[in-house]
Amino acid sequence: LFIKKNFCGSSISTLLTNKYCKLYSSPIISSHSLRSISPGTPIKVIRSWSSFDGSEWLHIKLDFNSLAISTHPNRGWLKI
Repeated sequence: LFIKKNFCGSSISTLLTNKYCKLYSSPIISSHSLRSISPGTPIKVIRSWSSFDGSEWLHIKLDFNSLAISTHPNRGWLKI
């Protein structure tokens, strides 16, 4: 689901989505889908979560330029 990208001469890295996925409002598959995320979207992981049904989730923030303005939510949950 993710590709780790390291920047030359730096220890900074980011995760990039490598396929289309959905951002959910909570770590439950029946929760409301907030938006779709395209491949290559940079993300930051806030925390991980194991659901009662055994599924694994990441609470993420989309890592866009702080100057980019969007009407879509930039935080939510990804099922991994």
